[in-house]
Amino acid sequence: MYPKDIMKKDKEFKMGDTDFAQSGDVSISRWKDRGKKPVTVVSNMHNASATEIVLRTNSRGQRTPILCPSSIADYNRYMGAVDRFDQYMSAYSVSQKSRRWWVKLFYYMLDTTIVNSFLLYKESCNAVKKKYMSHLDFRSKLTDQLISDFSSRQRRPTISPMSNKRKDSSGSVQISGKHLAIKISTYRRCVSCSKSKEKRSNMAFDTCDKVLCKDCFAKYHE
Repeated sequence: MYPKDIMKKDKEFKMGDTDFAQSGDVSISRWKDRGKKPVTVVSNMHNASATEIVLRTNSRGQRTPILCPSSIADYNRYMGAVDRFDQYMSAYSVSQKSRRWWVKLFYYMLDTTIVNSFLLYKESCNAVKKKYMSHLDFRSKLTDQLISDFSSRQRRPTISPMSNKRKDSSGSVQISGKHLAIKISTYRRCVSCSKSKEKRSNMAFDTCDKVLCKDCFAKYHE
């Protein structure tokens, strides 16, 4: 929230007018440039009362010097870096929509960290005259290194289709404790795999009277 003593209405500002306030290392400066509204800058590295002379064109087309707060002058001088930073942020942002404000802040700080690390990487490559990878490739490699071999998926033990079979006292095979597989006198088509390629078996279930080959027993009754 802005201090009340600089809450001057926008229409009251004329070109070159300045308002400022400072508390400790934090300063707030408002300055009217050629636009309709004054520019407001919050800084923790400038003295709010410090000013610089900048040149602006008046209504007669003449370049005239006017006073400008140092914080705003520095912003105008280095705003190209801010624009490039915003461009990097928007290109491959990891942010997601959320109603919780701290989640948005977390994603912003994460994006900021990634962009800053990429800029430092570029500077280190330029220092040794080494070709650097693109922003997208940098993010992809960073993601691979952070994830490494971690996976949130739990590995399930592999179970053979016939691993749950057991034999009763007569030698017949019982699967899942529900159906009893018995031998029949003739070979008949398997009701499961013969749909694509004919395959015959002499094993049938006594309950449902389905003929199945041994590979289809467990799969058919799952």
